[in-house]
Amino acid sequence: MFPTTDHVRKRRRLGVRWTRDNAFLFAEVLLLVCSLALLFAGFIQKWPATYPATLSMAAAGVAIMHVMSVRRTKQLSVAERMFESMPMIDLSQAVRSAKSVDGLYDSLIKMVGNTFPSKAISLFVRDDDTGNFQCRISTALPEPAVAGAVATPVLAKDAFVVRRLRGLDMPMQLDEGDLRAWQEALIDAPREVFEKRMRERDTLERTNSSMLVQLKTRTDLVGVLSLGVSSNGHYSQKDQQLLKTLGGQLALIIENAKLLERMVEHQRLQAELE
Repeated sequence: MFPTTDHVRKRRRLGVRWTRDNAFLFAEVLLLVCSLALLFAGFIQKWPATYPATLSMAAAGVAIMHVMSVRRTKQLSVAERMFESMPMIDLSQAVRSAKSVDGLYDSLIKMVGNTFPSKAISLFVRDDDTGNFQCRISTALPEPAVAGAVATPVLAKDAFVVRRLRGLDMPMQLDEGDLRAWQEALIDAPREVFEKRMRERDTLERTNSSMLVQLKTRTDLVGVLSLGVSSNGHYSQKDQQLLKTLGGQLALIIENAKLLERMVEHQRLQAELE
């Protein structure tokens, strides 16, 4: 139902080999064929004086393409080693064992916490009616905050970080200085804008957000995964690449979970009408 680890790695390897290695190999072979055709198609008899120069140019072209191909192959090897050594999170176990949507979200958060050294992990899911992103589960908040006994953290659909995540391909990193600077930067903004940004800042501070991961399908942003400060001090490039891949998988799971919620709600309403 969801992409497996082997499928993801296979697609990456095939995509990198075709776009980098095979393309340069094809160009090198094509140049070699053209050079041979140039030499054996009568150019030697027609322009014998230009034969040495033509041969030298052809040989130089093949040599240049070969060097570039070797360099690309070395770069490919480095990229493949990075991806092969990158740990992958298999979310299928959480999907199979979940007995409810909330239980599913709780299992997913625990799996993320077992992979990334952060004590604060929160999952915001978009509400289809309002378009806002409501915090459905969080390890940074007490249970009543998520259950509804107190105000549940929400990111508005037009929140600054939401708009930024829609246009980014990689996770977005935050630090305390960024959040503190908001108040100073917006001090002269209209009151409504200022208050809205302060509510957004409060939400990010309550969830101890340090890294925001966009959970995107092909067409839209369906959720936001928030991670607190890493106990390692920072999130490496490998961490961010893994979070990007994880975000795509989580987006698919959330889409299916929301569909299940709508079906359950529809059945409940039908039962009440009957």
